Amino acid sequence: MSESPRILYEKRMGFGKTVVEDEPQAVEKWKQEIQKIIDCLVSKNYELMAGILGKDEKKMQSIIEFMETMKMNEEDIKYFAVSLWVGNQSNWRGYLPIIGKIFFGSRQGVSALARDNKGAISCYESSILAKRMADEFDIAGEIVARDKGVWSHKYFKSSTGRVIDNFWGWDRYGYFKDQEDYETNMKADYSHRCFRSNPKNKVS
Repeated sequence: MSESPRILYEKRMGFGKTVVEDEPQAVEKWKQEIQKIIDCLVSKNYELMAGILGKDEKKMQSIIEFMETMKMNEEDIKYFAVSLWVGNQSNWRGYLPIIGKIFFGSRQGVSALARDNKGAISCYESSILAKRMADEFDIAGEIVARDKGVWSHKYFKSSTGRVIDNFWGWDRYGYFKDQEDYETNMKADYSHRCFRSNPKNKVS
């Protein structure tokens, strides 16, 4: 009898439960991809990294400038690599897919959240990916809800205070050095995402 998959996320947000199951084989592949990004960032091999991320020269220059502005050390780079990879999986496709999942529930493997499948279409899916891959690099943390509502915005916060939020941090590749940086520089977007979360509801 086969062992049941580990549950990464389980929550009733509508009429049915939303469940995301672990898939170790997919996670191992992603871990190798993120490790390559880390190696490229440390060695400053940005040409190779551009190929891994599928970014053009202009976008790569933007990434380099952001890193220099943040004055990242090797520990920061590990978080940033996870954030870059997670951001590459985001695939916003409008309200309907999210509404369907939230109201009627869904059960899927975590590989469904990768861009070469359906991609992460919401903040909670992006946060699930961030937490799962952070675990692989010994980064402790949790998925944080902005407030108490079902529709609350969600992001990943590490035990060291760093934040990964590829939806409200789209202009900085999802990376925030601490909660203060997050509160000051996040770009809350209510035109189509997490429209009931209040940016004034700070989470410590």
